[in-house]
Amino acid sequence: MYKLMKKICCSLKDQLGASATEYGIIIAGVAVALIFVFSVLTGRLNEGFQFIINTIRNALGN
Repeated sequence: MYKLMKKICCSLKDQLGASATEYGIIIAGVAVALIFVFSVLTGRLNEGFQFIINTIRNALGN
């Protein structure tokens, strides 16, 4: 009985380690995706604000 319990416990530990690794890979992928999205959005936001500023300047005649 002890050997059976030991095998079950070892099997569960192996599976938990694999799950943690898989979650780590998923989190790393999400982080890379977020960094990419924020870098793209930063450029787009900068262009949008520049357009607004230029439009206001042209409207005021400066």
